[in-house]
Amino acid sequence: MKKKLIVLVFTLLGFTFESGAQIFGDLGSNRVATTSFPFLKIGVGAREVGMAETGISTVNDANALFLNPSHITGLPNYSVSISQNQWFADISQTAFAGIIRFDNDWTYGLSLNYLTTAPMERRTTLQPRGTGEKFGFYDLAMGLTIARQMTAQFSFGVTGKFINERLAELNYNAYAIDLGMSYLMDNDLDGRLSITLMNFSGRFKPSGKATPPDTDAKTTFQDYNTPSTFQLGYQITPLKSEDQSLMLAFQLNHPNDNSENYSIGAEYEWAKMIYLRTGYKFNVVAQTVPSFGVGIRKSLILFDFQFDYGTSYIDPLGMSHRFTLSLYPITNGF
Repeated sequence: MKKKLIVLVFTLLGFTFESGAQIFGDLGSNRVATTSFPFLKIGVGAREVGMAETGISTVNDANALFLNPSHITGLPNYSVSISQNQWFADISQTAFAGIIRFDNDWTYGLSLNYLTTAPMERRTTLQPRGTGEKFGFYDLAMGLTIARQMTAQFSFGVTGKFINERLAELNYNAYAIDLGMSYLMDNDLDGRLSITLMNFSGRFKPSGKATPPDTDAKTTFQDYNTPSTFQLGYQITPLKSEDQSLMLAFQLNHPNDNSENYSIGAEYEWAKMIYLRTGYKFNVVAQTVPSFGVGIRKSLILFDFQFDYGTSYIDPLGMSHRFTLSLYPITNGF
């Protein structure tokens, strides 16, 4: 029965992908800037960023809540990750992810993704240097996740999200879900196939009042979709010994607001303590330079601490830097 359920779920997701391809066609970059809440597309997790965001099949910490909710079933009974992203133009992104398991069947998670910047000067045509007033801006996504290990090879997870954006007097709320699944295809080589559908939702519009310079106040606004993405990923570990391992990953991304793109990533691990990572994105115009990352893992008393750093170059903005600190009890997950 469980095997039939697995086949059915993968078939339905494949149908969803094909239907989406027919609906969107090859519009590609013509769909840019047709969705809202673009901060949801910014990668969370330094480890995954260092591997060109090939994270849906490789993520092995609580940041799975942002990448593939099904992967939290392979984590210890509790785990926490905190990530910081120094983005461009003094924009800062902070993410928190925590998971807990009360029994062998279900795993639960809580995630927060917060992006903000310092207060900005309000400017008008007649006062281009500022009116003396300032306004604020932030994006926030809060998620609750539940996941289950259906069989020894197959796991499934779903996340419900509340999303909020605040810009001056405007307030923008939305709701979305993430669906993720993972299937272990090869025990010897850790071959794992993963599929996700992220930020799936309807259309939402802002509320409040906007007063552009020299015009009347505006209180009605257009509605938009969230930036949903269908993703398929596969990881394999061709080199594995007691002292070292090499993991390779591939990921295909099908967004609803841009062209399809894909990524490859690699992670070399030495002595279960030092990690070196790199990756490359294909068909992403602004990212033509490989990404890089490093990590270090250390056991202290009853816990494992892991610190990860990842960097990527986005043209013409420059380098972005991510940092992640993870904590979990000493054990083995993915």
